[in-house]
Amino acid sequence: MEPGFTDFLWLGIEHICDFGAYDHMLFLLALVAPFGKKDWRQLLGLVTAFTVGHCISLLVVGMGWLAVPTPYVELAIVVSILLTALINLLSIHRKSLTHGPQMLIVFGFGLIHGAGFSSYLRSMFFDDHGIVLPLLWFNLGVELGQILILAVITLVSYLVVDKLGMSRRLWTRLISALALAISLYWIFTL
Repeated sequence: MEPGFTDFLWLGIEHICDFGAYDHMLFLLALVAPFGKKDWRQLLGLVTAFTVGHCISLLVVGMGWLAVPTPYVELAIVVSILLTALINLLSIHRKSLTHGPQMLIVFGFGLIHGAGFSSYLRSMFFDDHGIVLPLLWFNLGVELGQILILAVITLVSYLVVDKLGMSRRLWTRLISALALAISLYWIFTL
Protein backbone atom coordinates (compact mmCIF):
# COMPACT_ATOMS: atom_id res chain seq x y z
CA MET A 1 0.00 0.00 0.00
CA GLU A 2 1.35 3.38 -0.99
CA PRO A 3 1.83 5.85 1.88
CA GLY A 4 -0.31 8.98 2.02
CA PHE A 5 0.58 12.39 3.32
CA THR A 6 -0.73 11.66 6.81
CA ASP A 7 1.83 8.83 6.91
CA PHE A 8 4.55 11.47 6.42
CA LEU A 9 3.01 13.54 9.22
CA TRP A 10 3.17 10.53 11.58
CA LEU A 11 6.70 9.76 10.42
CA GLY A 12 7.72 13.30 11.46
CA ILE A 13 6.10 12.91 14.87
CA GLU A 14 7.76 9.51 15.34
CA HIS A 15 11.11 10.91 14.21
CA ILE A 16 11.11 13.49 17.00
CA CYS A 17 9.34 11.42 19.68
CA ASP A 18 11.28 8.18 19.13
CA PHE A 19 13.08 7.25 22.34
CA GLY A 20 15.72 5.53 20.20
CA ALA A 21 16.68 8.93 18.78
CA TYR A 22 16.83 10.74 22.09
CA ASP A 23 19.33 13.31 20.81
CA HIS A 24 16.37 15.47 19.71
CA MET A 25 14.72 15.16 23.10
CA LEU A 26 17.95 15.99 24.93
CA PHE A 27 18.44 19.03 22.70
CA LEU A 28 14.89 20.22 23.41
CA LEU A 29 15.29 19.55 27.13
CA ALA A 30 18.45 21.66 27.27
CA LEU A 31 16.89 24.33 25.06
CA VAL A 32 13.75 24.85 27.14
CA ALA A 33 15.20 24.33 30.65
CA PRO A 34 15.57 28.09 31.34
CA PHE A 35 11.99 28.89 30.37
CA GLY A 36 8.81 28.85 32.43
CA LYS A 37 5.21 28.35 31.39
CA LYS A 38 4.74 32.08 30.82
CA ASP A 39 7.47 31.97 28.13
CA TRP A 40 5.46 29.69 25.82
CA ARG A 41 5.52 32.16 22.90
CA GLN A 42 9.33 32.33 22.92
CA LEU A 43 9.47 28.54 23.21
CA LEU A 44 7.18 28.06 20.21
CA GLY A 45 9.29 30.52 18.24
CA LEU A 46 12.47 28.62 19.07
CA VAL A 47 10.91 25.26 18.23
CA THR A 48 9.61 26.64 14.93
CA ALA A 49 13.04 28.08 14.07
CA PHE A 50 14.47 24.60 14.63
CA THR A 51 11.81 23.04 12.37
CA VAL A 52 12.46 25.56 9.57
CA GLY A 53 16.19 24.80 9.68
CA HIS A 54 15.42 21.09 9.81
CA CYS A 55 13.18 21.37 6.73
CA ILE A 56 15.75 23.33 4.73
CA SER A 57 18.58 20.89 5.38
CA LEU A 58 16.31 17.93 4.62
CA LEU A 59 15.64 19.49 1.25
CA VAL A 60 19.22 20.53 0.46
CA VAL A 61 20.94 17.34 1.62
CA GLY A 62 18.07 15.05 0.62
CA MET A 63 18.16 16.36 -2.95
CA GLY A 64 21.90 15.83 -3.11
CA TRP A 65 22.67 19.53 -3.50
CA LEU A 66 25.08 19.28 -0.58
CA ALA A 67 26.88 16.17 0.59
CA VAL A 68 27.74 16.03 4.27
CA PRO A 69 29.53 12.95 5.64
CA THR A 70 27.41 11.22 8.27
CA PRO A 71 30.13 11.12 10.97
CA TYR A 72 30.48 14.92 10.77
CA VAL A 73 26.73 15.40 11.01
CA GLU A 74 26.52 13.09 14.03
CA LEU A 75 29.33 14.99 15.72
CA ALA A 76 27.72 18.35 14.90
CA ILE A 77 24.41 17.18 16.42
CA VAL A 78 26.14 16.25 19.66
CA VAL A 79 28.06 19.54 19.66
CA SER A 80 24.76 21.43 19.22
CA ILE A 81 23.46 19.81 22.41
CA LEU A 82 26.73 20.58 24.19
CA LEU A 83 26.62 24.24 23.09
CA THR A 84 23.00 24.61 24.14
CA ALA A 85 23.88 23.30 27.61
CA LEU A 86 26.91 25.60 27.80
CA ILE A 87 24.84 28.63 26.80
CA ASN A 88 22.48 27.84 29.67
CA LEU A 89 25.28 27.30 32.16
CA LEU A 90 27.17 30.44 31.18
CA SER A 91 24.18 32.77 30.88
CA ILE A 92 23.77 35.13 33.79
CA HIS A 93 20.25 36.22 32.91
CA ARG A 94 17.66 33.76 31.63
CA LYS A 95 16.02 36.36 29.40
CA SER A 96 19.23 36.74 27.38
CA LEU A 97 18.28 33.42 25.78
CA THR A 98 15.12 34.79 24.16
CA HIS A 99 16.72 37.36 21.87
CA GLY A 100 17.23 37.13 18.10
CA PRO A 101 20.69 35.53 18.25
CA GLN A 102 19.23 32.55 20.13
CA MET A 103 16.66 32.13 17.34
CA LEU A 104 19.47 32.08 14.76
CA ILE A 105 21.45 29.59 16.81
CA VAL A 106 18.44 27.26 17.11
CA PHE A 107 17.77 27.64 13.38
CA GLY A 108 21.38 26.59 12.73
CA PHE A 109 20.97 23.60 15.02
CA GLY A 110 17.86 22.65 13.04
CA LEU A 111 19.95 22.72 9.87
CA ILE A 112 22.42 20.31 11.46
CA HIS A 113 19.80 17.94 12.87
CA GLY A 114 17.88 17.79 9.58
CA ALA A 115 21.00 16.82 7.66
CA GLY A 116 21.28 13.74 9.84
CA PHE A 117 17.94 12.33 8.66
CA SER A 118 17.89 13.38 5.01
CA SER A 119 19.31 10.29 3.31
CA TYR A 120 16.81 8.00 5.06
CA LEU A 121 13.95 10.29 4.16
CA ARG A 122 15.03 10.52 0.51
CA SER A 123 15.13 6.75 0.19
CA MET A 124 11.62 6.51 1.58
CA PHE A 125 9.55 8.78 -0.58
CA PHE A 126 11.21 11.54 -2.55
CA ASP A 127 11.35 9.50 -5.73
CA ASP A 128 7.73 8.28 -5.62
CA HIS A 129 5.91 11.33 -4.28
CA GLY A 130 7.98 14.31 -5.33
CA ILE A 131 9.51 16.29 -2.52
CA VAL A 132 7.48 19.34 -1.60
CA LEU A 133 4.29 17.91 -0.08
CA PRO A 134 5.90 14.93 1.70
CA LEU A 135 8.57 17.24 3.10
CA LEU A 136 5.99 19.74 4.33
CA TRP A 137 3.86 17.02 5.93
CA PHE A 138 6.92 15.40 7.51
CA ASN A 139 8.10 18.71 8.98
CA LEU A 140 4.59 19.51 10.22
CA GLY A 141 4.89 16.21 12.08
CA VAL A 142 8.30 17.28 13.39
CA GLU A 143 6.77 20.52 14.66
CA LEU A 144 3.84 18.74 16.30
CA GLY A 145 6.20 16.21 17.90
CA GLN A 146 8.37 18.99 19.26
CA ILE A 147 5.34 20.78 20.67
CA LEU A 148 4.30 17.53 22.38
CA ILE A 149 7.77 17.11 23.90
CA LEU A 150 7.78 20.80 24.81
CA ALA A 151 4.47 20.35 26.65
CA VAL A 152 5.82 17.40 28.64
CA ILE A 153 9.07 19.20 29.53
CA THR A 154 7.16 22.35 30.50
CA LEU A 155 4.81 20.33 32.70
CA VAL A 156 7.71 18.60 34.48
CA SER A 157 9.46 21.96 34.86
CA TYR A 158 6.28 23.50 36.28
CA LEU A 159 5.94 20.68 38.81
CA VAL A 160 9.58 20.86 39.90
CA VAL A 161 9.96 24.66 39.94
CA ASP A 162 6.51 26.02 40.71
CA LYS A 163 5.05 23.24 42.86
CA LEU A 164 8.10 21.71 44.56
CA GLY A 165 9.90 25.04 44.90
CA MET A 166 13.21 24.38 43.16
CA SER A 167 14.69 27.62 41.81
CA ARG A 168 14.56 28.07 38.02
CA ARG A 169 18.29 28.73 38.07
CA LEU A 170 19.06 25.42 39.84
CA TRP A 171 16.66 23.52 37.55
CA THR A 172 18.34 25.01 34.47
CA ARG A 173 21.80 24.23 35.79
CA LEU A 174 20.90 20.62 36.65
CA ILE A 175 19.27 19.93 33.28
CA SER A 176 22.08 21.69 31.42
CA ALA A 177 24.77 19.82 33.37
CA LEU A 178 23.02 16.54 32.53
CA ALA A 179 22.85 17.46 28.82
CA LEU A 180 26.50 18.55 28.90
CA ALA A 181 27.62 15.31 30.54
CA ILE A 182 25.68 13.13 28.09
CA SER A 183 26.92 15.07 25.07
CA LEU A 184 30.53 14.85 26.28
CA TYR A 185 30.09 11.10 26.73
CA TRP A 186 28.69 10.83 23.18
CA ILE A 187 31.59 12.85 21.74
CA PHE A 188 34.11 10.46 23.25
CA THR A 189 32.19 7.36 22.14
CA LEU A 190 31.43 8.34 18.52
